[in-house]
Amino acid sequence: MPTKLKPVTGGKTVKAIKTADDGYDPTFCQTAIACLGIGHSLSALAGEIGVTRQRLDQWVLMHDDFAEALKIGEAKAVLAWEKILLNIAINGGGNATLAMFGLKNRAGDDWRERQDSRAGVVQVTIAGDAADL
Repeated sequence: MPTKLKPVTGGKTVKAIKTADDGYDPTFCQTAIACLGIGHSLSALAGEIGVTRQRLDQWVLMHDDFAEALKIGEAKAVLAWEKILLNIAINGGGNATLAMFGLKNRAGDDWRERQDSRAGVVQVTIAGDAADL
């Protein structure tokens, strides 16, 4: 069977070998979307299916439908956490800090704390008696 290689952070390579029975079942796609969609992590999904987190990584490399399901599930997880945060903002209670922590980790590009470091010219106009200060 063919071997796929996928580079990961740090220049390391993950090797996945597709076998006749890697334990994958296409129904895991719906399980992934449902589990992640309520805010669970990939490790929790692995526990729900009954495999290791590393097995999920192998399936992502070997099964395009599963990789797509994880992307959908992760987007739905962000939606779930945003709903939690919105509910806290509207109704009070809960732990907004925890919800924001979850969102910063799940959707860092959308929920990071930005610092404006743009360079440029700032024009200041002093009007009236303020010039005497």
